[in-house]
Amino acid sequence: MDFSAVAKILIVFFGVLTISRIRIPLGVGLIGGGLLLDLWSGKSLQVLPADFWQALMRPELWLLTINISLIMEIGHFMASDENGKAIVSLARRYGGKHGQAASLVLIPAAIGLVPLPGGALFSAPLVGQSAENSSSPEWKAAVNYWFRHILEYWWPLYPVVIVTLSIFTLQTWKFMLLQIPFTFVSLSAGYFFLLRHKTFSFTADDPASEQELPSIVQVLLPIIIIVLATLLLPGFFHKIMPGLNPASSKLLSMLTGLVISLALIRFGRANYSRKMFSDLFTLKTLNVFLTLGG
Repeated sequence: MDFSAVAKILIVFFGVLTISRIRIPLGVGLIGGGLLLDLWSGKSLQVLPADFWQALMRPELWLLTINISLIMEIGHFMASDENGKAIVSLARRYGGKHGQAASLVLIPAAIGLVPLPGGALFSAPLVGQSAENSSSPEWKAAVNYWFRHILEYWWPLYPVVIVTLSIFTLQTWKFMLLQIPFTFVSLSAGYFFLLRHKTFSFTADDPASEQELPSIVQVLLPIIIIVLATLLLPGFFHKIMPGLNPASSKLLSMLTGLVISLALIRFGRANYSRKMFSDLFTLKTLNVFLTLGG
């Protein structure tokens, strides 16, 4: 039976999903699926290793892998205890008769500015501690999970956005403008189903402890630097390296912002206690790399 190209892709896609259900890492399944598609498209077994090596040696793959590694480190920074408390403190300041919903949304959304494997687990305690005890755990979990992901449609630090921008030649700012409306749809749906009829308030906090927290500018500055570099530097790299393809220039721009931001965290935040890159060589991180490679 002769299948169309779309049918082959769909069959392999559902095959990858199926084997991921039996504890085979998604990255391994994606790599295997890619090799299967190569064979199914008419390539011989003799050509397969050369194709695999060619894909492995693409600079975009390694730039993407490095960027995601550094983004994960920024994510750990955002999820640190002192930064989490600073974000909650900011949310409380926005509280009031008409600002409670916006304040509660801000907590998971701010932590979600930087994606992290299992990241919802980092923001969940902040939402749980902030909302009143009378709110059900299920409702708090729903609020945390939903509003943590409202930016993933266009925010340039999300892997799916990075991969999309590396595949297509569309400029980053144009992609962001096209995708931003989905965030407003997500916000509206979250408000309608989760917050509209809910009465809640923030738990009290010790004002003295808030004075010891980093300012919101200190917390968000590394992210602002990364986003600005991603938006502004591709043209610069294209000028100094005319042979660079658009995908590499975007990834290199982001890498520049990431390096500057991590240097700022390392040397500008003396009280940041976490050892950098301590989670780099773990099975969870390896699975992320395999998924990206696939």
